[in-house]
Amino acid sequence: MADLGFDFEFREYLLYAGDGEPMSAFDELRQHRQWVAWKYVTRAGSEKPTKPPINPHNGLFASTSDPNQWGAYEEAAACAKSRGLSGVGFVLLKEQRIIGIDLDNVRDPQTGEIVPWLKAILGFAETYSEVSPSGRGIRILARGVIDRAVVCHDAQVEMYSSGRYLTITQAQIDGSPVSILQAPKMLAALLARVEAIKPTPVMPAALPTVLPQPVHPSTVTMPPPANCGDFFQNVNDAALANLDAWVPVLFSFAKRQASTGGYRITSKQLGRSLQEDLGITPQGIRDFGLESPSTSINVVMDFGGAPDAITAAKWLCEWIGIDRESLGYQREDPALAALGNTMAEGLLAGTDGTDAATSAWNSPDLSVLSNGRRPPPTFDPVWLGAPLKSWAELQAKGASAPLDYVGVSMLSLAAAVLGNARWPQAGAGWWEPPILWCVLVGSPSSGKSPAMSGVTSLLEEAERLMAKNHDQGVSDYEAKKIIAVSAKEKWEATVRLCEKEGRRNDIPDMPPEAKEPSEPICPKIKVGDATTEKLGLMAAGMPNGLLLARDELDGWYASFGRYGSAGTDRAFALEMYGGRSYSIERVKHPAPIRIDHLSIGVLGGIQPDKVAAILTSVDDGLVARCLWCFPEPMATFSISRDTVPAAAARAVITRLSKLPMGLNEAGESAPVRVALEREAVDLLEKFGQEIAERARETTGVFAGALGKARGHVLRLSCVLEHLWWATWDGVSSPPTGISKRAVSTAIEMMDEYFLPMAERVLGDATISVAERDATTVARELKKKGLSSFNARSLRREIGRGIDDAAAMDAACAVLEEAGIVRARPTRNGPGKGRAAKNYEVNPALHGAR
Repeated sequence: MADLGFDFEFREYLLYAGDGEPMSAFDELRQHRQWVAWKYVTRAGSEKPTKPPINPHNGLFASTSDPNQWGAYEEAAACAKSRGLSGVGFVLLKEQRIIGIDLDNVRDPQTGEIVPWLKAILGFAETYSEVSPSGRGIRILARGVIDRAVVCHDAQVEMYSSGRYLTITQAQIDGSPVSILQAPKMLAALLARVEAIKPTPVMPAALPTVLPQPVHPSTVTMPPPANCGDFFQNVNDAALANLDAWVPVLFSFAKRQASTGGYRITSKQLGRSLQEDLGITPQGIRDFGLESPSTSINVVMDFGGAPDAITAAKWLCEWIGIDRESLGYQREDPALAALGNTMAEGLLAGTDGTDAATSAWNSPDLSVLSNGRRPPPTFDPVWLGAPLKSWAELQAKGASAPLDYVGVSMLSLAAAVLGNARWPQAGAGWWEPPILWCVLVGSPSSGKSPAMSGVTSLLEEAERLMAKNHDQGVSDYEAKKIIAVSAKEKWEATVRLCEKEGRRNDIPDMPPEAKEPSEPICPKIKVGDATTEKLGLMAAGMPNGLLLARDELDGWYASFGRYGSAGTDRAFALEMYGGRSYSIERVKHPAPIRIDHLSIGVLGGIQPDKVAAILTSVDDGLVARCLWCFPEPMATFSISRDTVPAAAARAVITRLSKLPMGLNEAGESAPVRVALEREAVDLLEKFGQEIAERARETTGVFAGALGKARGHVLRLSCVLEHLWWATWDGVSSPPTGISKRAVSTAIEMMDEYFLPMAERVLGDATISVAERDATTVARELKKKGLSSFNARSLRREIGRGIDDAAAMDAACAVLEEAGIVRARPTRNGPGKGRAAKNYEVNPALHGAR
């Protein structure tokens, strides 16, 4: 075994063995409906392509936790062939007891030569092995279960038994068995390699050599110990309760989220591709780079360079200011260190020889409490400009709503007020209206409506000034209408007389004064009636543009086609975004409604469970036009005692509303086009090229969001430029160009907020029913403080929401996978009846915040 390159002493690993007669690996996997297709996708900022799973039924991205998005092998293969995808794969389920092992860059794709250390391990020939799709890697399938994924890129080893899928090539390694079998020697050797090569990074400057003095005990939050003898669990609980004491030390760039009390470290800051953020909240830690739960001790080891769990735990105690002995630490005990590292790194289940019924709990995935959603990005009110930043923060506090709702609503309002008065132009032939469609996602009690109302109320002064002459206009209309009726009666009498006397050639044309005048529309920007005819009439009478604002937008989406318009409602909605001319034919009126520039912004709310229904409709770009906003709800509700000073913000909107439209060559009203400065055009072009590359490698609804990203940047840059202008009284002339600063800020907003938010919203729409039910059960367990429960009884106590026993079983399976519960089936009496579905609850659930 010298070729291994590290010391290796074989010891038997206790694995959960599978039953059944051996058959070929492919024949075994083919029996199950756990197949997906896959394709190569290169994310921005990452050189290595990823291989996301593809739903064989619709070609969209698939979830490895939702069986409804998998299929039979034949379905996955047909999908891959018809759509030109890269191959097929198999989703791992822990109950099937199959360990998938990925070994990267261990084979020469030209010669087939395998690196010496792996050749020695494959020499055990215990189980099936095959070549990966690239030809550079090896895949091993072994019988067994591991408690937690093992990932060590330096050792070129990854092991999974659930939560992932495996690409399957059927390119079997010569000499390997055809079946999936137990492989204790191969697994032990691979784990020994991980231990030998696992890097020990240098502690960064953020971890000082001289630890600070403990903070005053009164500033420390001490959660009740989950287990009086469990030092590591107690440290993790204390760390989650005191994030402010240590997270900024490890990550000086981390942004604190007031709504969650936690921190978000972006994938960009971690040097990762998108969708791989690190979320650290009082409810738990989620590392989306590994798609697995983590702990405070893990974070200090992975990102702070602590060499072992003991060091990491001590460091956390010092920074938090808690005496480690009070958390169960007793002495420098090698056994304790070994236990800590085993817990931190998630080695094979049962390797210590303990009985599963009495073994300690592993750290659970507490993100189940929040549906496993990606952490939301942070809205920076500085984007609005310094004068509006303070107003937005006070307005959000007054509404007891997340700052995001106020900031995004302000962008939508400002865009609609600009409307057709100013259009941004990039280069020689690209211009668009600045209007935005902003959708606030949240539960009925999340503060969407108060936030929107506080922002749209800024229109009061602008609409009052616009309506100043409306009463006189109504009077003039009534007078002209009487004159028209009289003139028309005289003309009709003349027509009848000519007809009677046979003088048809003498019949005069109807005089202009006999034509009924158009009824004046009360000038307003905000409208709530979403019917096509009503919106069309308003748009024709308000050429500067409109804002459709509704508390709940799902009714608007559902109304398309409801009024017998044969699909014209949806067509009209799509045209509202583009600012082009549009005509609406009316059954009861011979003359159509003509609109020169149809520009209507959208602002409204929608509940999270309603988003999925919208996404399942026809993909015609309606959803891609939206900018999404889905922050975490406020931790507590508060009632503001102070009036929010809104005079300055109201003046901004009023000033924007006074911008007039220009004139085209024919002397007709037309938008004034405001061109991007040369450097701003270069910046937008570069962003557009990067986004286009990402969009080509992306499928599903998020691909549509990427496709609209460059247009959103163009629109946002115009809105920002004019917002900044309107906040400063000393600037008299409106902008004649859009600056590089405005475009750069708009790109930053898309990169750091709106695109990550789209990933959060659109990804959440694919969360399975089982995962949602699991969240309901977990919250109920936490609320009642249960240490054990019976599935049937708890379902009845929960009542509505979990429909039947099968749904409860699926929810419990998700919780088992997350390490929150574990099954303890029992029977009443000595009979052979069906065992009761009883479960134990991980104590760590009750320490979560």
